[in-house]
Amino acid sequence: MDKVAGKKKSYAMWQKAVLIGCLVVAVLGTLFVVGMMVKVSGTITEYGGKLNAAFFVVLLFLLFSTWLFAGLGALLVYVAKTNSDVASLVRASGGAGSWEA
Repeated sequence: MDKVAGKKKSYAMWQKAVLIGCLVVAVLGTLFVVGMMVKVSGTITEYGGKLNAAFFVVLLFLLFSTWLFAGLGALLVYVAKTNSDVASLVRASGGAGSWEA
């Protein structure tokens, strides 16, 4: 089997923009969730309630969902870049049908 020397390409401009957007969503989302939960905890304690496990479970789930949303965008950019790299390697090796007998 022939080895094809492939160069790894850097990220395209739109991929960099999406990755920066994912980072912004993660950071601002985290700040928003923490700020919202601080406000909710203040309201709970103002009315004489106590913070229990449900409060902290909600906090963790909100943070986790925010990070998963941002991470999904980054994962899609990675898949698009990898797909582009694989397609260029296939083109350089002589096409998609070169492996058939």
